[in-house]
Amino acid sequence: MRSRTSASLILLGCSLFLTAALARAQEPQLFLTDQRAFGQLGPAPSSQPQSEPVEYSDELGTIHPLITLRYDPFQAYSETSYLYDDNILLTYHKPVHDEILDQVLGASYSPRLFEDLKTTVYGQYYYDHYNSKTAFDFDGEQLGIDLAYPLVKPPIPYHQENTVSAWTLYGDASYERLNLTDGDILFFGMVDARLGLRCDFNAILTLWNGVTQRIAPYYGYQLDWRNCYPSILSRGDNTIFLGANTQLLRKLFLQVQAEAQYESYLNFNRSDLAETLSASFVYRICDNASLNLNGLFANNNSSRNTFSYRVINAGPNITLQVRF
Repeated sequence: MRSRTSASLILLGCSLFLTAALARAQEPQLFLTDQRAFGQLGPAPSSQPQSEPVEYSDELGTIHPLITLRYDPFQAYSETSYLYDDNILLTYHKPVHDEILDQVLGASYSPRLFEDLKTTVYGQYYYDHYNSKTAFDFDGEQLGIDLAYPLVKPPIPYHQENTVSAWTLYGDASYERLNLTDGDILFFGMVDARLGLRCDFNAILTLWNGVTQRIAPYYGYQLDWRNCYPSILSRGDNTIFLGANTQLLRKLFLQVQAEAQYESYLNFNRSDLAETLSASFVYRICDNASLNLNGLFANNNSSRNTFSYRVINAGPNITLQVRF
């Protein structure tokens, strides 16, 4: 009976942890994929007028297809999302669906320590509330530091006139903990160290009707080492990703991203291959606010069938930022 209870608690912990990740729209875990960004890693087309220096953020990442971002040493931000999730426990049979209210509050400080080295120290608090499955409500805190250094800057010799690219080496170290709201019980903790290489482009795409459209594609690779509590969740991840940003209208942007992630568990005989496709429409209300519509599909194939699943979630998000 005790071993069966322990297994049930482990399974519950795994479900809650994975649900937490997907409840926040499956953050791709790449540098500059949230509000902490303070500068543009990718290049901006030299032919594009540089006006209205402003930053856009969404669940999938900072939108910077066509503009140069200003440097803001301190930011405070808030993100409120309301998502429908068709598989909140990430099970391979009899999925349970629910709606989730996700609230994120955070702040970041970005000192200029060395030329070209972008450094951001951040902290954030988040709270997730389920519409009917309130027993799974949780809150959490995260502290971390992001580093990014451009290895190759545009313009690149021998590239086409309307295409520029940049390579960036980035890293991140963070600590995160999650607590069940009922009883304030710690059910997950993680120290995450990551290292990645990313290439950003700005290009002109010719559509079928002859109209040209500016687009900012990117791709890269990321390595994660995660030391977790409970230790059965500790793992190493290898991720490849591909995405693009584009401006549809004057204040409307679109970002899409696909990724494949191989997850090798360090203290448990288990390995997973997770495939994720996500998209986000971002409407800039003003310099400090944006309204987003996010959607995600994820498919997880595990060496242990119990942990294989598919999940779809989607919903609106509003982001508020204050810069100092």
